[in-house]
Amino acid sequence: MPLGDRGRGWPLRRLRSALRGSEAVLQRILSHRGVVGAMVIRADGIPLKTSLNYTTTVQYGRHLHHLIELAGYAVKEFNPQDALTLLRIRTEKYEILVIPDNLIFQATFCNF
Repeated sequence: MPLGDRGRGWPLRRLRSALRGSEAVLQRILSHRGVVGAMVIRADGIPLKTSLNYTTTVQYGRHLHHLIELAGYAVKEFNPQDALTLLRIRTEKYEILVIPDNLIFQATFCNF
């Protein structure tokens, strides 16, 4: 399956507007020191743009999609009017920054 396969019922016009200019943003993010990779994933877990290989992107995208859902539910439990805007995961070697949106989410992988 190619990157960005639209699938059934995906609002193509909204997706195009969400991705407009994302290539330049992705390249700018990758130019920062310590950034190992970055990806843009559709809200349902389908990869759209990535600097990692496809298999890794699909695997990370699936896991991050699940984490975003769980973190979003936790935020709603604390305050129903609030929403998840940034998910930061830090390990001993790496840091993963995830910015969720309704249509897509962007993940950046950094090392220390």
